[in-house]
Amino acid sequence: MISRQLSGGASVVALEGDFGVGKTSLAAAAAWDAAQWRANGGPLFIPMKIRLSLRPDDSRESFEQKTMRAVAATLVESAGKLKQEGRTLAGIEAVKRWLQAPEAGGWSGGVSASILGQGGGLSGGRNRTPNTSSGFSESGILDIVDEWLAQLFPDRASGGVICFLDNLEELRDSETALSVMEPLRDALFKRPGLRWLISGAQGMIRAAYASPKMTGVFLDPIEVLPLDHSLVPGVIAARADALKNRDDAVVPVSEKAFAHLYASIGQNLRYALNLSERYAFGQDPEALVLLDDKKRDDKFEESIKVEADRVYSAYAHDLTSADWKVFDKLLREKAGTCSPSDFADFGYKAMPPLLIRIDKLKAAHLVTYTKDDADQRRRTISVSDHGRLAYFRHVNS
Repeated sequence: MISRQLSGGASVVALEGDFGVGKTSLAAAAAWDAAQWRANGGPLFIPMKIRLSLRPDDSRESFEQKTMRAVAATLVESAGKLKQEGRTLAGIEAVKRWLQAPEAGGWSGGVSASILGQGGGLSGGRNRTPNTSSGFSESGILDIVDEWLAQLFPDRASGGVICFLDNLEELRDSETALSVMEPLRDALFKRPGLRWLISGAQGMIRAAYASPKMTGVFLDPIEVLPLDHSLVPGVIAARADALKNRDDAVVPVSEKAFAHLYASIGQNLRYALNLSERYAFGQDPEALVLLDDKKRDDKFEESIKVEADRVYSAYAHDLTSADWKVFDKLLREKAGTCSPSDFADFGYKAMPPLLIRIDKLKAAHLVTYTKDDADQRRRTISVSDHGRLAYFRHVNS
């Protein structure tokens, strides 16, 4: 679906899903795939290597500056390949110097109109201005980058530079999301030559999508769901094969041990991989090679138990069976996320009794409970990583 929207000319492709569900990885894979279309005569897509993020205190000017510097760096890095196609980016040395300088190179005068044709260059003299949004807007460098974009992507069917905007949930609530994003509509989201892959959790994508000002910019957000559990063994087997780069290499965490961890934390692939990676980097490879498979698995499980015991003892030791019943249902039947309005699914006739349990789980750091101050209907309960570790201890005690 991402590829279809990109090839169809969408300015913004929006991905929404729970934390750690794989939105960023999916966007990166789709962008890489789009970058290969050129080899078969398709449109030119050039993905950015960096990921951008918006903060509540970002202004249109500051984020535009940050974005256009990243676009400039992306095109400069791609200049060699573009030249092989006969596409020369005029003024590239000036842009390189500007990117490398601690101050922005403010260019008085303008950019010659022949940049889109043969040759072209810069006119006027140079002054030095601090590398701020003011200095950036005064610089002809921005004009050069826009000319490059117009040269490479004369229309949406030609492709574009793919920009990544991650973690939109950092904007905290829908009111903040709209106040920060709406001014970016014309400056960046509809800027010729730029295409956007935007991802977020906790409903922030839909908050931006619902704005009348964003109509025609955001298509209906793509919901990213967790990987089907039946596919996880194949993912782990492929990763294990990739790690065996030597005949005497061993995988620190076997597929069997990983499967047990994965099930015991509520089937969250992202966190299971994170725990396994942390364990692996803390081990002596030479010592692991000397152990047989069972001892390696025992060593891994003992390490996880120690960490889980620490979390359980600190936060969850006084939870009741009723508290754990709610947590178990949230983790296993709700995939770790729900709304208080789902109280009937937990066996309650009203919301307050459920919230009593949720407040206890929140106090124990097993869940987070977020409220949107601008929209009281948007409230989300989510299992935390601490909660998953405590649950490992709970089900394996």
